[in-house]
Amino acid sequence: MLRNIDFQISGDDEIQQKIEATVTPVIKRKFQINLNALAQYSPELAEKLHRHPPAQYSPFITRKKHLNIVNVTKGRALYDISPTIQVNQQLADFQHRGLLVDTKNQFAEIERRDVFGTIENIYPGIKTQYCGVNEQSDCLVILGCGLGLHIDRLLQMKAWRRVLLIEPEWDLLADSLYSANWLRVVNYLQNQDCKLTLITGETDQQMLQSLQQWQEETDQSKFFLFKHYNYAPFNALEFGFATRSLSFSNIDKIRWPNEDEDRGFECCFELNRYLGCDKSEQEIDQLSEELNSRRERNLLAFAERMPDIYSQCLTYQQQRWIPFVMPSGEVNLLDTDYGVCLFNNSPKDESQLYFDYYSSNPKLETLDARKSLRKPSPYIHYKRSDELKELVSALPQESRTQLPKRLPSFIMYGCGAGYQIESIMLGHDVDYFILYEPNIDYFTASLMLTDWSAILEKVEDNEQNIYLNIGDDGSNMFNDLHTRLQQQGINILSYTFFYVSYFHRVMDEAIRSTREQFRVLMNIGEYFDHAMFNISHTNEAFKRNCYHLKKHKGTKVATALSNTPVFIVGNGPSLDDNIEHLKQHQDHAIIISCGTCLKTLYKLGIKPDFHAEVEQTRATVEWIEQVNDPEWVKGIDLLSVNGVHPDVVSMFNQAFICFKRGEAATLMYQDTIQGTNDLEDILYSYPTVSNSALAYALKLGFKQIFMFGIDLGFKDPSQHHSKHSAYFHEKSGKELYNYAKHGTGIRAKGNFQEWVSTKYEFRFAREVMEETIAEYADVDVFNCSDGAHIGGTQALLSENIILSESIDKIALKTLLKQHAYTSETNTWYQLFSEQYQQQEFVDNCEHFLGTLDAPTESWQDILNLLNTQFRFVQQSSANKHSLFFALMRGSASFCLTYLTRLAFSSEDEELCIERFKEGKEIWRKYIEDARDYYVESFDSWDVTTQKATWERQAKG
Repeated sequence: MLRNIDFQISGDDEIQQKIEATVTPVIKRKFQINLNALAQYSPELAEKLHRHPPAQYSPFITRKKHLNIVNVTKGRALYDISPTIQVNQQLADFQHRGLLVDTKNQFAEIERRDVFGTIENIYPGIKTQYCGVNEQSDCLVILGCGLGLHIDRLLQMKAWRRVLLIEPEWDLLADSLYSANWLRVVNYLQNQDCKLTLITGETDQQMLQSLQQWQEETDQSKFFLFKHYNYAPFNALEFGFATRSLSFSNIDKIRWPNEDEDRGFECCFELNRYLGCDKSEQEIDQLSEELNSRRERNLLAFAERMPDIYSQCLTYQQQRWIPFVMPSGEVNLLDTDYGVCLFNNSPKDESQLYFDYYSSNPKLETLDARKSLRKPSPYIHYKRSDELKELVSALPQESRTQLPKRLPSFIMYGCGAGYQIESIMLGHDVDYFILYEPNIDYFTASLMLTDWSAILEKVEDNEQNIYLNIGDDGSNMFNDLHTRLQQQGINILSYTFFYVSYFHRVMDEAIRSTREQFRVLMNIGEYFDHAMFNISHTNEAFKRNCYHLKKHKGTKVATALSNTPVFIVGNGPSLDDNIEHLKQHQDHAIIISCGTCLKTLYKLGIKPDFHAEVEQTRATVEWIEQVNDPEWVKGIDLLSVNGVHPDVVSMFNQAFICFKRGEAATLMYQDTIQGTNDLEDILYSYPTVSNSALAYALKLGFKQIFMFGIDLGFKDPSQHHSKHSAYFHEKSGKELYNYAKHGTGIRAKGNFQEWVSTKYEFRFAREVMEETIAEYADVDVFNCSDGAHIGGTQALLSENIILSESIDKIALKTLLKQHAYTSETNTWYQLFSEQYQQQEFVDNCEHFLGTLDAPTESWQDILNLLNTQFRFVQQSSANKHSLFFALMRGSASFCLTYLTRLAFSSEDEELCIERFKEGKEIWRKYIEDARDYYVESFDSWDVTTQKATWERQAKG
């Protein structure tokens, strides 16, 4: 993590700007000198580099006033904070012991021994592949240019006859003009009669073929190889030649895994730096005994406290990364596939250096309180949450200068060798520690290097909590983390410190995705008003004896639906291109329209068999009324989840409803009312109506699903829905609402295009769809939408759909009503009304309000209060006569998160207490409002009307 750009630049913008102002004129002059020098070598090359626009790699100035290069995508630097020092070490190692490649090598491959020791112990004879550069060949291959600080100095080491420089990235070669001494390089080539061949921008395989061709032209069987930075093909070449596992005649056939790119384009030391050892064989044996003894102690500690970890590690043998003894006597980890080391220098020193930096610049997880995804509404929740948001939005941007001694929650992504785990767990008091380590090799190595037994003993003695996720690459991070945080209160995420031990591409993507999902979750959660109306609307549906989906549907339904295609139609812009194909096949498939596309289909003469809605506000009525043909709508059946507004139900022929898992009414009915557990429920019915329709169709039993207009992305951000929808002006076709203001700056893989633009909510919707589809291995889902690619679906152009058999849709619906649904539901509502008592909820509110009167004169007081409130909500679920848990759990989670944010918004405890108390009074009013509304209006329906505020603004 010493390569992270935030570690290498000053945290003070003013200081950083002064540094850049000082250094920039110098590097600009050097750029011009180098450009003129290269023009002597190759005018075409100089001109190309002069005009080259940077794409992925860009120069920057470190806080130590050194030029470095950053990968703008990863935020990682090519070099340590002082590149010159690192390059000097590289050059000294190479001059003393360079890798000599014999292209006619007939020696056997050096087999790896399963022993603990130095690299020579593990690979006997590897040292013979190296020698001083003054000996043997006068040909040199340089793998990587980067800043180019090494090139002229490599040339000065001896009189080279032929030199090959391979730089895969044009960006890096162009950046070298700011730092290298190309004038000295060109002079050397002229004075020494040395020929330099430069290969840039070739693909991996082309590059390897060029290397073979260069060797043939030099007519030399041996050459020295200098690797400047990590890059998968470079690593494969160096390690293959060093261990004699690679034959020069077939180097173009070598392969490497994608994960090797985690450290790609980062300057490293070659294996020559790790050969030899200052320790005697006896001292190495003693070290081995110490490490094994620590491992045994740690395993025993895990056996007592975390038996799953013990079982996982007891017999595990490192697969790829193994411990070895460095020349200094410290233990590092070696990648036995490609010869890369986990640490460049001292593992302990590097770990401590970054942890010290982190401790003075700790990273605190805060949910974004400034972004709101909601529609206009008179809800109590939005009134009070807006007041809390105003407090949080007014907070100044402050950086922390020290890691507190007491840490309620700490998440570590990656343990590496584990040294920093000791620093955090033994040097601080962590109430809840979570570790994600995707690489089991790393964790098992930490058993030898880290005092886990002391850590676990402290956790036990102090009644702390620790959770280890070993081997998961992050695919399940959100669900896993969500589950863990629910045990201590999701609000603690606003006072959770997080630490990343090393860069891992997949884990990095998982971390970013998890943070985004938590932000979306905070905005789409079920709060008091939503839960209230979910229950009252569900009650009304049961009173009306609406059809509700059963778990057990029978073989007749399964057989019928498995042979019936279904079209799920969204309102994305690509729907316009599929209209004729929908018309052509409307008798060959069941058509389910989603949300706002109902008006689009009406205008185009396509009548769906079912219409899907998921919103429970009455504003949905206004969207549907835009069709302006009630009789046409009345001829369609509604497909929805419980909580849909009763007035929406009344607009359609019949309503086919399914429980939405986790919703307030679902929880309360299934928890107490006998018979409702026989009803089916849908998990993945969020965040869009298309998600709900897809999940519903799969749960029903359809096996052939075609998706249209479910774009979840835009080729053109101004074309976000069908042009026939209510988002565009009837006559002009102009956009009524600037949809791009909600954010469309994220790129995603396209279904038919290389990429499309999308936004966080759509990306979340896509990920949820992918999880939904993954649960149905025997289903074919065809994506005919020209938007984002959805994993688990097959891209299919509409013109390639082959369907010819007409469907008896009336008979199919009759079959569903008879076998898949029940409409005898009125008695369930009567039982529900008798089960839950108004006074029980009121009493719960009074007790809950009473907990707010506890003293809050310190951070510890605040943590105690927040924990008391969280525990109260959790324990209220045991009361089978109160709806408090169902109605208040989401609101409590949201508001306690904001209160936590206020309570720890600064390092000034007194100021934080003041901010917290202000927020606490808003929360108190929220609870009082909820209590009073429940007493006065329980079982009323939502009355939200929305003549679309954004639509009025667009017209006005």
